[in-house]
Amino acid sequence: MIICNNCKSEILVTAKFCSECGNKVEIVGKTCPNKECNRKGLPEEAIYCPDCGKELNPQKKAGEHLSSPITKETKLPGSLTQANKNENRSNEVVWLDQKKGYFIDSRDNQKYMVIRIENQVWMAENLRFRSSNTYLTYSESSILTYGFYYDWDTANRICPIGWHLPSNVEYHQLGVNLSKTNKVNFRDTGLSHKLKSCSGWKNTLFFQEHNGNNASGLNFYPSGVYRKEWNFLFQGTATEFWTSTLKEKNIALVRWIERDIDAFFSTENSIEEYYMPIRCIRD
Repeated sequence: MIICNNCKSEILVTAKFCSECGNKVEIVGKTCPNKECNRKGLPEEAIYCPDCGKELNPQKKAGEHLSSPITKETKLPGSLTQANKNENRSNEVVWLDQKKGYFIDSRDNQKYMVIRIENQVWMAENLRFRSSNTYLTYSESSILTYGFYYDWDTANRICPIGWHLPSNVEYHQLGVNLSKTNKVNFRDTGLSHKLKSCSGWKNTLFFQEHNGNNASGLNFYPSGVYRKEWNFLFQGTATEFWTSTLKEKNIALVRWIERDIDAFFSTENSIEEYYMPIRCIRD
């Protein structure tokens, strides 16, 4: 698939005209050198193919050596020009190396870091899209780390195009990929330490270090939850994420990390009472 330069719709590589707007297809950008993949129209700043992970060989000029993947000219997150943003409005991931990259949410130009873990690609930040539906903010200063808190129905519809709310099974597979075990709730596997951020987790009287090492790159901050009539809960001591999995009517499964326990729990909460941050996983 490639992206129409006019309306940003996905269209077949073999198409001559866009099926949505009728615009003539002009393939620009890089092409994946993997013959089995042959993805076309990738952003010029992309270093790896988002589909197969193959390195995209930069064009070599006469008399020059191939540059390293990250050079002074490579635009890193935080130094994107407006041209870079416009080129990446289709939510396409720009890979900075084989595991880390970023994309620009085409809806509001928010930039998100992403991480590839085995066969999954995850957002490495909580979603912070201001939808027309219900969302809550713990504080303006916490938006970059905690993101917004959504009800379950909104959470299932609000991920960017090409991304979705993870199921409980997809979260379990994440735990398997990182811990190399299949233990129930991944108790005492060190997984929670890999998932937790390096800062933000509050100390207790007896334990002075609850921060993680973020070895996963997912950077889970202790954003807690919001419960109707109870207000915000567990900020600094736990994090919970909605999954797309319903256990029964009005009850959804969630994934939870608590400050004092080495585990990645699968538990359940009422979809009518709670608001939670979310992570998105690529389709």
